[in-house]
Amino acid sequence: MNTGSTICVILSVSALSLALAGCTTLLEPRARVSDRDRREAELANIKALTARLENRVESVDAVQQRHQEDIAVRLRDAERSRAELDRRVGVLEQRTVTQEQRIATLEKTLAEAERAREEDKRIVLETIKSAATTRPVAMRGREHVVQQGETLSEIAKAYNVTIPAIVKANGLKDAHTIRIGQTLFIPD
Repeated sequence: MNTGSTICVILSVSALSLALAGCTTLLEPRARVSDRDRREAELANIKALTARLENRVESVDAVQQRHQEDIAVRLRDAERSRAELDRRVGVLEQRTVTQEQRIATLEKTLAEAERAREEDKRIVLETIKSAATTRPVAMRGREHVVQQGETLSEIAKAYNVTIPAIVKANGLKDAHTIRIGQTLFIPD
């Protein structure tokens, strides 16, 4: 029996003792019988009340036990959920670190590509400037596509110009370095 049941039993016994206490005389047999009946009825009521209270206490104990079991199950579920969340957070943190490393690598690669692009831009601009200065804009003439077997002296004779004029107009470094398919500007 639990504490609630013990208290009910003690109260029942105390009530029974009080109910049974009292004075009876021999002169009142009828009153004694009715007092006895009354006391027995009260005792029966107390026993019935005690039984109901004990049932109620057992019912409350059972409900309390179910609630405690329910709480324990929910607590275990919460602990499992927390462990799963902690695991997922760890995975996400690792992914974040990996992504940050990838971003840093991409930023470095992008910066290197930008530097290379700027260098290429500088070279192209220098080449354009160099090409622009080799042939005067106001120069008049025509174009000639070098054929197999042709030399610069033959081309100069054919157009009645000097070799140095063709070299200068085309920015050639050497009069002997023309190639098949090359387009030459022939000044007038």
